[in-house]
Amino acid sequence: MGEVPMPELAPDEVVIANMASSINFNTVWTSIFEPLPTFGFLDRLGRESVWGARHAQDFHVVGSDSAGVVLKVGSAVRNWSPGRT
Repeated sequence: MGEVPMPELAPDEVVIANMASSINFNTVWTSIFEPLPTFGFLDRLGRESVWGARHAQDFHVVGSDSAGVVLKVGSAVRNWSPGRT
């Protein structure tokens, strides 16, 4: 566990101050590299676009379900704004 740098925000992404998250099968499987290591998917995503390349790292921030407050939105985001929950 540790801190990771904040990547540049893609046009279709938002930054959320996470207040709660779940642990589900995605989290468990990612942590034990079953049924497949997640890094393979991230490497493939990294070859698709400049924005996807940001995810091809030697670390993985795990999480798929969360609730929180929107802090920042990308330039193409239209239905969310900072401060919304």
